[in-house]
Amino acid sequence: MRGLFWKDVLYLKNMWKMVLTSGLFIVVFYILNPNNFNSVIFIAIIFGGNFSIIPFTYDNYSKWNTYQYAFPVSKKIVVCSRYLFGLTLFSICLLLSIFSMLLTEIEYLLFCSDVPPFTLQYVSSELLPIFLIPIMQAISFPLMYRFGAEKGRIYILCFVAAIIALISIITIGMGYQIENFSVSYFEMLIGVMGTAIIMYLLSLLLSIQIEQKKKN
Repeated sequence: MRGLFWKDVLYLKNMWKMVLTSGLFIVVFYILNPNNFNSVIFIAIIFGGNFSIIPFTYDNYSKWNTYQYAFPVSKKIVVCSRYLFGLTLFSICLLLSIFSMLLTEIEYLLFCSDVPPFTLQYVSSELLPIFLIPIMQAISFPLMYRFGAEKGRIYILCFVAAIIALISIITIGMGYQIENFSVSYFEMLIGVMGTAIIMYLLSLLLSIQIEQKKKN
């Protein structure tokens, strides 16, 4: 599994300029727009979702799928390594989010007289969009395994458009609930985290099943 994982990482290494630029863009965007919730959600989905499916695209272009099972590796291990790569990418996005929050706090301390409280509510609201990345991966990975890199991208774009529209509606409703019924961002974060874990595990099992049904 280690070799398969590093194969996917090397794909990103070949695109290090894009990865670095995207990471810096997210950090700067968090600093300049710490309260722009919907835009942060959009960027989190695009960044995490797009880079998560890069290995599928490269495998398709390099014809890796046609001879990978010539090596002593099972289909289950191949799928698990891809999901491990997805979790690694999510961890990087999570660390960037935490780093951006620290930079935002330093910015307020240096240039503003009124320092916003670094509370659990604030941290939860900032981390909430990042946990949409594993949810997007849980949706996109089975589609890529089932339909391939080219068709899978089309289905993913349709899902992304639908999810962004749904999230926009939900966040407006949640904003109303937070204001009128005191629903905390921490409770929302716990709910999204639980949903992400369940979806990721179910997605892993589904992808393994799809891959095992394919002929070598």
